[in-house]
Amino acid sequence: MKPENDNQPPRLWPKLLDAAVFLLGWLIFLAPVWFVIRGFLEVIPEGLPEAKRDSAL
Repeated sequence: MKPENDNQPPRLWPKLLDAAVFLLGWLIFLAPVWFVIRGFLEVIPEGLPEAKRDSAL
């Protein structure tokens, strides 16, 4: 029989793995959102009048 206190010392790897998976998931989720927001911020001030002029031509 195994002693009861076999897994008493806290193991750090599962917590690190959970944190890494969590952060990686947020990065994968937020990266496209960030690029879309950044694209809109770059396009709105200067790009829209040019696009309207090009479409008018």
